[in-house]
Amino acid sequence: MGTNEIKREMKLYYTTVQCWRDRYCKATDELTRIEEETPHKLRSSIEKLLSDEQRSGGPPKFTDEQVAAIIAISCEEPEKFDKPFSHWTPELLRLQVNYRQNS
Repeated sequence: MGTNEIKREMKLYYTTVQCWRDRYCKATDELTRIEEETPHKLRSSIEKLLSDEQRSGGPPKFTDEQVAAIIAISCEEPEKFDKPFSHWTPELLRLQVNYRQNS
């Protein structure tokens, strides 16, 4: 099956499929060795090979305390905080958490 066929069938980007194919091709000798020596480890070796690598990303935007506060408030009805709406939106949660932290 070609890269374009895989891309369409799996609904992925061409570069993603090509990256995975390249990784697999480069590791063919190692995977063959694993299959011959320890076949029970083959599946986990393939999964590890094809998984995304760790990315550093940016620093967290919220402290653990802020995350806990957002979760706690989102589990409550807005009416409990005398708010005139029935559901939380991300913006309304942010405003409520900021209000509580600054009070």
